[in-house]
Amino acid sequence: MNTGLVDIRVSPMDLAEKALQGEELTREEALFALNWPDDDVLSLLQGAFKVRQEYFGKRVKLNFLLNIQSGICAEDCGYCSQSRVSDAPVDKYRLMGADAVIAAAEKAVANKATRLCMVAAMRGPTDKDVGAVADAVRQVRSK
Repeated sequence: MNTGLVDIRVSPMDLAEKALQGEELTREEALFALNWPDDDVLSLLQGAFKVRQEYFGKRVKLNFLLNIQSGICAEDCGYCSQSRVSDAPVDKYRLMGADAVIAAAEKAVANKATRLCMVAAMRGPTDKDVGAVADAVRQVRSK
C-alpha cells in the first residue's frame, strides 16, 4: 500500500506486533497508519484492538457527558449544532442548577460511570456562571 509518503509494505497486524514487542514505530510507520485508506479501516482497527486487548483487556472506562447549557451559544461556529447559525433541532436550555447536576451525577454513578464531564454551550461565562458551576461541582463531590 502506498500512502504517498514512503512506500512501505506493512500490515496493521505487523505494526501491532512491533508495538507489543516494545519497539517504537518509525515516523514513516506512524504516518502510514494515520493515512490508512478508509476502505480498509477494519484491518487497522483489528491491529489497534490487539494492542488494546493486551494492555487493557475488554475493560472500558465509562465517562458520563452532561451538557449543562444547551443551544444558546452566541458563537457562529459552522461545525457546531449549538451555535447561533445552526438550524439543528437541539434542545435549548439555560445553565442547569446544582440539583439537576446532582441528579445527573447520581444517574452517572448508577450507570457505573467513573467520571462526570460537564460541557456548556456559551461564550465567555460570567462570574455568576462560573460560581454556579463551581457550587454544583462542590455539591457533587460532597455526595
